[in-house]
Amino acid sequence: MSRSQAVSVSLGYAGLIPFFIAIALILMEQTIWGVEGLLLFTSYSAIILSFLAGALWGRVIDRSSVLPIKPAILIVSNLFALWAWAGMLAGRADAAIIVLAIGFALLIAVETYLFKENEPATKPLELQAIDEEAQGRFCYAQLRRNLTVMVVGLHVGVIAL
Repeated sequence: MSRSQAVSVSLGYAGLIPFFIAIALILMEQTIWGVEGLLLFTSYSAIILSFLAGALWGRVIDRSSVLPIKPAILIVSNLFALWAWAGMLAGRADAAIIVLAIGFALLIAVETYLFKENEPATKPLELQAIDEEAQGRFCYAQLRRNLTVMVVGLHVGVIAL
């Protein structure tokens, strides 16, 4: 794993910390800076979903030399940012959390479909034979999947509280 991949993985998992802090605040019925855990959770979730929508935009532009840019894909990336915003406007925290969880699940599904070439038909041992850029894309795809499963699971857990 390259240094930049290691930093990406570290930052990705560190990005879960605010979710856990929010859950702890919910469970302890406490606030931080006058903000309740539920609002902290939903607002952070909306920011992360919007960030990932922007990352999708960037990945599409970055891959434009090998994949044709379709305006629909760029529009979809913007729709996810609007989806996150709509989640914040849902009016009820449980509705917001459901909307945001669905947004994360749909976004990873779109990314998996668009970038399915990031999934080598080979076993991890054979990853050594592919170029560093392709290995980086594969690692990013795995990281995104793992983090999304955890984030959606955290959303389900908060709904269950």
